[in-house]
Amino acid sequence: MALHTGEVNLAAAFVRAWHAGAGASNPISDRLSVFGVDALDTYERVLLCAYPEVVRIACTLVSTAVITPVLDIRMSALDRAGVLSRAVADAIGEPENDELRTFTIRVVGHAHRAMLYMYGLRSTRQAKHQLSPLNRALIVAASRQRACLLRHASPRRIPDIAGKVTGAAPKPRVIRKWPIKIDELALS
Repeated sequence: MALHTGEVNLAAAFVRAWHAGAGASNPISDRLSVFGVDALDTYERVLLCAYPEVVRIACTLVSTAVITPVLDIRMSALDRAGVLSRAVADAIGEPENDELRTFTIRVVGHAHRAMLYMYGLRSTRQAKHQLSPLNRALIVAASRQRACLLRHASPRRIPDIAGKVTGAAPKPRVIRKWPIKIDELALS
């Protein structure tokens, strides 16, 4: 996990969402008062006041064992969001709340849309029936759809189903040159 790939930004967004619905007595609120910060409204303030929680959530987000089942589109995004919401709350060390659940539903819904896009990728425009390898399709979909969770799904453990053709997946030498974009829902 690198700092520029979006997982830390997304983890900060999870902390911000959780804190919006948390009670007044928690470690993050205590740090807010100690540092004299009035709100977690920027990425820098979230890192200042909730760095340990952000790091634990980022480790959860890059865990293949956690993310691969969450990205299984054969199951409801609402059910999968509950799994991720509980994992994030466990990483924070506090109970989950409505704001965290709502934000997690948005994140999982966005990732499921990116997964549907991923299933439609083909390897070349000329070979319309040759599927792109799942590992390459995951990376392309993560970049094009700005969904960083897809980079941590195990291509061996996700179901291999084909969807509507949405475009071609470029060759690996092209993909390597792409800049890494943070998640669409992450704090920047």
